[in-house]
Amino acid sequence: MKDIVTLKYHDTGTDSLNGKKHFHDNELEILHIISGSGVMMIKDKLYPLTDNTIFFVCGRDAHFSSPRIPKEYIRNKIVFSENLLCSLCEKLGTSSVLDELFYGDKGAVNLSAESSMHIDECFLKITESQKQRKEIRAMQFVSNIFSKSARVFSPPRV
Repeated sequence: MKDIVTLKYHDTGTDSLNGKKHFHDNELEILHIISGSGVMMIKDKLYPLTDNTIFFVCGRDAHFSSPRIPKEYIRNKIVFSENLLCSLCEKLGTSSVLDELFYGDKGAVNLSAESSMHIDECFLKITESQKQRKEIRAMQFVSNIFSKSARVFSPPRV
């Protein structure tokens, strides 16, 4: 299994999974909302889908996003193997924070505009690394997303 299964940078509009409850076996998903509004459902709990929010989804949990105005819905998305998370936890020594983000009930982090911009830059670098087939560099940028998100952790409320 590839470490990074799906990677989308500045994806706009709807995709085939919007509004459809789905799962990812042995995979995790990070969904970074750049702009748009709507709802995100994770484990039958609704979260507001708003600008500068990042969602951490355990793929075994039923989830979907549903934007109100699809053409205004711009996001970054990465789906990756749980094995990648295990490697990053060992590297970062932060398994409790990462476990809480993916396996706890938090699900989302509201970001400042500055933090959102930094995470957007990480997604761009992951995308560039993947195009150059540099898996190790991509993993470094994924770890940057985790560390930046963990510093500003504050779950949004509906």
